Amino acid sequence: MSGQNRGVTKAIKKRLKRRSAIEPHIGHMKADGNLRRNFLKAILGDAFNALLCAVGHNLRMNPRATS
Repeated sequence: MSGQNRGVTKAIKKRLKRRSAIEPHIGHMKADGNLRRNFLKAILGDAFNALLCAVGHNLRMNPRATS
């Protein structure tokens, strides 16, 4: 029957809501925070690159932390 969506559970809705909240931050980090090309090696380098970009983004978000 149309109009019945039994496949979306509360857990899935919660995850989709969280992803919707995070997506703009990822976009800003890609545009403004140098989350483009990764020059660090291997999986650990990928994690470090994302972590350092997130730290820089958080510092830019809170101007009192930098002064």
